[in-house]
Amino acid sequence: MTEKKMNLLVVIGLLAADCYYLYKSFTAPAYKMVFIGPYEFPKIIGSVLALLCLIVLVQTIIGEENTAFTISNFPLTGVTVAATCGFLFLWQKFGLFYMWGGIYSLLLLFAYRNEGGRFCRKNICLNLMISTSLMVFVYLAFGVLMRIKL
Repeated sequence: MTEKKMNLLVVIGLLAADCYYLYKSFTAPAYKMVFIGPYEFPKIIGSVLALLCLIVLVQTIIGEENTAFTISNFPLTGVTVAATCGFLFLWQKFGLFYMWGGIYSLLLLFAYRNEGGRFCRKNICLNLMISTSLMVFVYLAFGVLMRIKL
């Protein structure tokens, strides 16, 4: 399969999902009678995404590039997809977003920042600090400032 065909498939799939998203956002009831409110945000984001998809679709059709489609680092892509599915499953099943989020970010850091297949003490400490700092920031931003329960 060529990159052009793959780009067309991905953009058409994304455009189809966006059409459904726009349909749901435009048919959702508006609760407050204000000129622009939080219920308008999904409509704006969906419309911008549709516009960008159409631009990419036209660029892909016009373009003449016909190279073969390959996925570099396919095992890392598989690890990322599996870790994401595992994180979402564990979060929905058991709650504890911050714990699972920390483990998830730590796993991805180990997968993508592993130098030469070795685990050295410096990388382990650095990955732990980055993952912990990320979860503390998410907790402070969403849990404390915005009071969103995750």
